[in-house]
Amino acid sequence: LKVADRYVDFAKRNEDLTATSEEILIARETELLVELAVERMPNMRRNVFELNRYAHLDNAAIAERLGISKANVANHLAHARSDLKEIITLMLLFLLS
Repeated sequence: LKVADRYVDFAKRNEDLTATSEEILIARETELLVELAVERMPNMRRNVFELNRYAHLDNAAIAERLGISKANVANHLAHARSDLKEIITLMLLFLLS
């Protein structure tokens, strides 16, 4: 839970904010929530997502590297995007309420 701990520490350190600082905080909190969501993904889904997003590998290269089919890679990426959409949607709902 290293990302969750960083999230809590960051939020505690940044309680008194101006409007501009609040926007920066919201962006950073969103980034930390995304990191937390990625960290909590099942291992294979996280590996596929990280290889795609951070190593910039295409589905064929990921499939070859991990020894799975391209269809399986596409499935993992779809689930990862769904996970992230859910987190971002919840964050937006929280901010708008």
